[in-house]
Amino acid sequence: MIHTLKKGDFFKKNPLLLMLCFCNGVYAQTPCAGLTGKINNTQVKAINENIARQLSSEMNVEVKNMQILSYFKEDNWSIIYAETGVSDEPLLIYNGDLLTTNYIALFSGPVRVQDEDSMKQWVKEKAPAMPYKLAQCFLWYAKYRDN
Repeated sequence: MIHTLKKGDFFKKNPLLLMLCFCNGVYAQTPCAGLTGKINNTQVKAINENIARQLSSEMNVEVKNMQILSYFKEDNWSIIYAETGVSDEPLLIYNGDLLTTNYIALFSGPVRVQDEDSMKQWVKEKAPAMPYKLAQCFLWYAKYRDN
């Protein structure tokens, strides 16, 4: 015996499946999708030390508890979202090897929707050669990041 479903019956009978399809589609829509980088434990320690060294020098306060919360990468460019323990969580922009180069720009604090144009200009000034998709990820993450 073959059962036929009327249009819309499948999701009515499987609301969890509908929710999972919707959630997966929404998540995949973020500009950061596909840009998540991988860092091994040895690299994390060295990168944390490199970031802490630079932040400590710039902020005149010792950064002891560095933690990378998120990492995005495209080509030779990277964005790191970090916990420092001494300030708002910064978004750091890198061009080059995370182990040996300094970040070229740091952003922290909230971004309001009405600030979007000024944020785009800030990114163009600080990282003019950043790949478009990574720049879009940065702008999105600056507005919507959440620990």
